[in-house]
Amino acid sequence: GGGLLIISRFPIVASEFMPYTRGNNEDFVVLKGVLYAQIQISSQRLHLFHTHLFTGQNNHVKSMAKRAEGLMMWRRFIEDTFAKYGWEEGEKCLILGDMNVHTEDQRMGGDPLAENPALVRYPHLLRKGMLNEYESMVCILSHNGNDELVDLVYQEYQDHPNTTTGSIYDGTGEYSLDYIFDFIPKSHAISREKSQRKGALSIVPHSVMIEDFEVEDRPYAKLSDHMGIIVELEYKAENATA
Repeated sequence: GGGLLIISRFPIVASEFMPYTRGNNEDFVVLKGVLYAQIQISSQRLHLFHTHLFTGQNNHVKSMAKRAEGLMMWRRFIEDTFAKYGWEEGEKCLILGDMNVHTEDQRMGGDPLAENPALVRYPHLLRKGMLNEYESMVCILSHNGNDELVDLVYQEYQDHPNTTTGSIYDGTGEYSLDYIFDFIPKSHAISREKSQRKGALSIVPHSVMIEDFEVEDRPYAKLSDHMGIIVELEYKAENATA
């Protein structure tokens, strides 16, 4: 659904799709949502939650409110998914996609909480008429910081580098809109069990990189208006690496 795709050379043992409510403008005709896949890697499971959030101007209250609504639905879907399939130590969960969320502070006019009711539970994110949508996203997905959410791109670059190429023809309009988060359940909202399996999945240090898909001898400079984000995972058995 929603043009999302997860491909794996390891067995996908479970998958589900949760649709968002209809979006605004062009997003109204697209069934956007979150795609979940559970992938079996040796003795452990990799959980992936993949989305393409609503588009719209980064400082447009209506667009930001719709994305916040989608993020809250996504958070509930994460909790429901782990209630159904469980979570055990040694597993790995990645949250990723084109979030369409900017990292800069945005000036909010009028009454932001009245116009953006999805954020009414997060009033501390507003500072003198300013709202940082990235902080809002992290706050919602981590359940107010009760679960750990690690931005793997920021952790690697200590910055939010551009993940869009703008126009594939001239490169104008570059932003940081795409993210991969390492999600580590710690709150009571997600039950955790000690694993009876051997081994564990981990992220290879300094493996995160951005691929800009440059091409030559074409009327366009890039294959896409978004870049790819690459991260390597490693399965470690008791005393070996596979």
